Amino acid sequence: MSRLLVSVYLGAVVPLGPDCAEAQTPPDIGGKYATYLAQLGEPDLRRTTDASHTYRALWLRAFHEPVSVRVVRRGNAYSVITKQGGRRDSTDLPAEWWNTMHRRYAMQAFWTTQPVVSPGAIRLDGAQWILEGRQGSRYHSVDWWSPQDGEGIEGAYRLLFLEILSLGSVCVSPNAVY
Repeated sequence: MSRLLVSVYLGAVVPLGPDCAEAQTPPDIGGKYATYLAQLGEPDLRRTTDASHTYRALWLRAFHEPVSVRVVRRGNAYSVITKQGGRRDSTDLPAEWWNTMHRRYAMQAFWTTQPVVSPGAIRLDGAQWILEGRQGSRYHSVDWWSPQDGEGIEGAYRLLFLEILSLGSVCVSPNAVY
């Protein structure tokens, strides 16, 4: 007898077959968050043909406008592109920051971090913290619901995400970080 398992995957109910509760594939961020990406004028990193090495922090808070900070490497040129509401900024980024970012624990673990499955009810308050990466044809994403401070990958991921946001021209009150 097979039974249908249901999991809440970061705010979305995902029906699971009898043998797939353990093995989940990374979410289709471009499909799942297409409305927000379109609103921000952001590309779908999973499907792009752009050959640059790119990371994007997409922050979707329940009570605030969406934010995207994209860090791009094209050869020896580095840039950061910020989109928040109607604001759009782009600036050059020092190569040293790119190298420093890649030494962070969360970045070293990024390409192998598995999707986070959170059992329980659909959450209404909080935020999706989505970090995507694309290098050539390689794509990966980590989609976390309001990661908490602390030890381990969750706390390290939160710090890395906030560091990427700080590179851009994001305007956020300290009490709006959730």
